[in-house]
Amino acid sequence: LIFWLYSYELKLVAGRTALGLLCLRVATVALILFLVCLEPIYAHTSTRAIPGRVLVTIDRSDSTSIADPQREPIDKLRLARALQLGNDLCSETQLDDWIHQYASGGKLQWVKAEEFPDPAKREEATRDRKRIHDEVCKRVDGMTRSAVVQRLLAPEGGDLLARLTAKHECTLLGFARGTRNVTPEQWRDLFAPVQVPEDKSQKEEKTDLLTTSTDLNLPLLQALERSSLQGGKILGVVLVTDGQHNFPESPVRKAIELGQQKVPVYPIMLGARKPPADIAVIAISGPTATFKNVDATLDVRFKVTGLAAQPLRVRLHKPGQENTPLEERTVQHDGTDREYTERFQTRMEEVGTQKLQVTVRPQQEQGTEATTQNNSQSHVMNVADDKAKVLVIDGEARWEFHYLASVLQRDPTMKVESVVFVQPRLHLVKEDELVQAGNPARELPTAQDAYSAYDCIILGDVTPEQLPPAERVRLEKYVADQGGTLVILAGKRAMPLGFPLDGASGSANGENQDPLMRLLPVEKPQVYRPEDGFAVTLTEEGRQTSYLELESGPGKNEQRWSEFPPHYWGVIGKAKPGATVLASVAGANNNRSAREQRELEQSQALFVRQHYGFGRVLFVGIDSTWRWRYREGDTFHHRFWGQTIRWAASDKPLVTGNDYVRFGTSEAIQRGADPVKVIVRLGDGLLTLPAKLDARARILRLDGKAEEVVALANLSRSEKQARVLETQVANLPPGEYAIELLIPELGDKLLAPAGADGQSRPMRAHFTVAVPDRGEMIELGSNLPLLQEIATKNGTNKVYTPENAAELIDLLTRQAVTFTEQTETRLWQWWMTLVLLVTLLTAEWVIRKWVGLP
Repeated sequence: LIFWLYSYELKLVAGRTALGLLCLRVATVALILFLVCLEPIYAHTSTRAIPGRVLVTIDRSDSTSIADPQREPIDKLRLARALQLGNDLCSETQLDDWIHQYASGGKLQWVKAEEFPDPAKREEATRDRKRIHDEVCKRVDGMTRSAVVQRLLAPEGGDLLARLTAKHECTLLGFARGTRNVTPEQWRDLFAPVQVPEDKSQKEEKTDLLTTSTDLNLPLLQALERSSLQGGKILGVVLVTDGQHNFPESPVRKAIELGQQKVPVYPIMLGARKPPADIAVIAISGPTATFKNVDATLDVRFKVTGLAAQPLRVRLHKPGQENTPLEERTVQHDGTDREYTERFQTRMEEVGTQKLQVTVRPQQEQGTEATTQNNSQSHVMNVADDKAKVLVIDGEARWEFHYLASVLQRDPTMKVESVVFVQPRLHLVKEDELVQAGNPARELPTAQDAYSAYDCIILGDVTPEQLPPAERVRLEKYVADQGGTLVILAGKRAMPLGFPLDGASGSANGENQDPLMRLLPVEKPQVYRPEDGFAVTLTEEGRQTSYLELESGPGKNEQRWSEFPPHYWGVIGKAKPGATVLASVAGANNNRSAREQRELEQSQALFVRQHYGFGRVLFVGIDSTWRWRYREGDTFHHRFWGQTIRWAASDKPLVTGNDYVRFGTSEAIQRGADPVKVIVRLGDGLLTLPAKLDARARILRLDGKAEEVVALANLSRSEKQARVLETQVANLPPGEYAIELLIPELGDKLLAPAGADGQSRPMRAHFTVAVPDRGEMIELGSNLPLLQEIATKNGTNKVYTPENAAELIDLLTRQAVTFTEQTETRLWQWWMTLVLLVTLLTAEWVIRKWVGLP
């Protein structure tokens, strides 16, 4: 068309004009075809400088409050020189001379022979210099590890922070169990006492309040997250810590990742290589639940470091009554750093939540310990007033039922009833007479609330026909509503594989699933039957579970479990979300990482526990616990089942409620610093549930007559149970607490019956927060091996101290890194291309109109 138009225009205008128009049109079409067909790209390379950053991370955990007077004199003088502690007493030259003399191994020569010929002046100078030397060492002795850090950063001391910020962009991070960021100008805020905010909802944001433990992964993880080039290359991580690490996952893996990204980690070790003098109670092992007038056994482990040989007093007493102990004994310490284990037996004569305390103190050298905060530790138990009531249900009198029922019936703290559906009968004696004589019943109790009389129900190898759907629903209500404990014991005939496993479809929260499968803590159960048998291997959670502790003492419990005869049949499965795997068939393997080991244990779970509503379910995936009697009698078989039943009977949640709502915590006694889980179960009295509920839980701390609202938490619906609302409340200090519900849609259904004064008040559920173990204050020495491993695996290969921390200034010399960026632009998206195209079209239009063409 263009060339046809050209031939036509030759008849109307001059040939040169027609040729110019042709060129403009051809160029326009060629440009469009070039852009559409070839899609050309314009690439541009730019180079820019990004400022390098140094991440300074500072340990703010409780162990940094410790002083280290056990340092060698030469280390004290080196630290005093680095921190400018003796400038007002002596010159740096004098400090260098003393340090040199100590390093040479000789005795200090206070005055040189040529300095003072006069003996009187020489003696006076000797006294003065010795006094100055001792005063400098005394100043170092009085400094805590936290004070050393402050002096190292401050201008009047090591001035490390100002010297770093003069060359680099610095970011400061305080860490313990959580982290806190500050600017270099605000570095002193890291060491100021933290004020608890008036608004309790802000507590979650101030994670640095949790200083009772140290997670060295946190600063290294922050460095990994900030190491992108776009945010400024991290030139290095300065890790100021004593090396204490109280979490399972080692920080070495993160250090390796940083090394692979060329981010060096420079540890600065606080404290001394030699631990300070201290007595620390490491752990108290004992039952969390027992019965009145029953002897409770407590095993106490404590560690002694840096103390001379002397007698130690070990006292078992109630809190605040150390001078009137329940039992006291003397342990003769031999002067070496070591651990001791002592066993106490005490009869619990009071019902309810009882707290016992163990305190260890030296009889000599008072005031020599670095801290006395770790000389005591508490143990909390629930003491029940009655025997544990147990119902054992099985399809037939198999070996597991026979030995289990027999061992429980011999236990004086238990009242055991049993149901066995298939029993041989000659019909010569009436059924009720057989039951009265101690024979198992052949039918389940028929009363509507019959299960509520039992603290624990052990469900053995029953078939779906023996346990019809209505009974399964009763069991579910027993667990979820009444806070009972159900132990599901696997069996070869039907438990649990004989029950419907595929009924989970149709509802996201499992409402259409079989009640027994909802209770079961594992998914996709399957038979596990290796020819060589398998051992029951405790997980990390299992090793910390009191009722699985069959032997006391370091390593003895794991050894006991490994020495049991192998099992040849079991049921394993994948633990449901929220369930806790206590034992698996995965076995221990040091070649696996912690994450790989945990994933394998989760998929090959054998003993699993989960909370369900207000109750708990324990799945035991073997039918041969009786094999633990081999060459041992019923010692460990009885210990396992006795401790499990007592845990189920005495450690029950204190549930409050009525036909419309029941609420409480998952455990009556909350241990450690873990969040408290509040559960609300809407009862069958509410025929219809509102689509949305404005539900909150008010947490009150009960301190004598005073009551204080410490939290107001929103309740949300459980993903698995439509009638269950849940929330978690963190950072509650030790003490007694109560829960009140605020649900406007339920109105007066949340009120308790009127009291003596005729007034109705909100229903309350109570719980206790026990004092957490102070693991941070058990090992007070600096962990040099861990810091050395971090440095070696990261590639820096050296652990620094405050004395030589100034060397880092020269190591971190680069102030910026060059960042090369290549930008690509498609020409058809470029504005210059549009300008060129419009120019060609405009020129063609103007020329046509200029020469009079249409």
